Amino acid sequence: MRHDALLARRRALVELEAARAALARELARLEAALDDEQRIAARTLEALYAYRGFADRVLGERARLEQDMRLLDARIAQAREDLSVAFGELKKFEIARDQRALRERRAHAQAEQKSLDELALARFRHGRADRPA
Repeated sequence: MRHDALLARRRALVELEAARAALARELARLEAALDDEQRIAARTLEALYAYRGFADRVLGERARLEQDMRLLDARIAQAREDLSVAFGELKKFEIARDQRALRERRAHAQAEQKSLDELALARFRHGRADRPA
């Protein structure tokens, strides 16, 4: 899993959460309008008659918004799960990459040390061979 794939999933989640927030704001606006109309309807009989049609439309719209919010909640939950899985996969990849790099550095250091040891041993032997006995 690459970083850009993880970012794409995060962006998708943010977009879903923004859409849900917009629905919540619309629902709050409808509720406020319903409250306002209730206060107005309480004043006169004509307003009360008009309120019934308005209330029916608002209640239908509220039911639609609530249904849309439930659907978005399910999509958000799935997107969060997908993001969590993707993050876990990325971490596994990064850990494996880091461990591989560490093994490579250790192997390189061991090979370098072996080469230095062989060189030191050769110099030691060469130095002993030049000395008179």
